[in-house]
Amino acid sequence: PPGYTPNEIYDVIYYLDAWWLEDLVRGAYNLNFLSHDIRPVVFVGIAIDGNEEEWNVQRNIDYTISPYDIAQMKVSMESGNVPLNAETTGAAEVFLTFMYSDVFSLIESKYPVNTYNRGFIGHSFGGLFGVYALIRDLICFKISF
Repeated sequence: PPGYTPNEIYDVIYYLDAWWLEDLVRGAYNLNFLSHDIRPVVFVGIAIDGNEEEWNVQRNIDYTISPYDIAQMKVSMESGNVPLNAETTGAAEVFLTFMYSDVFSLIESKYPVNTYNRGFIGHSFGGLFGVYALIRDLICFKISF
């Protein structure tokens, strides 16, 4: 945040799809910060290296809770021009474990963040993942308005 100092403990907000949402998240935060409507926070954007197709493939896998069963659903669907099927969906539990064991641990070892007040931003499948994480109660996301 503006005026960051390693001597202060900050709340942290993790946001998915940083490859696509970074400008929106940072812009909205900066406008609110300038109007003194929001406290200083550390933002952590989660993204992949790669192009748009690779991003869509990875987010479809990581953010969906169960494999998409075309036979049961009786309709073919795609997200980001990537067909949804049993191979391209359903690894939210694996991604949740990665977030908890690797991402949170890394951020908490490098930055002075409040480990009891994590926020989360997700869009579309990212929002689905956020609700899943909240319900699973593995990660204590505190949502405040």
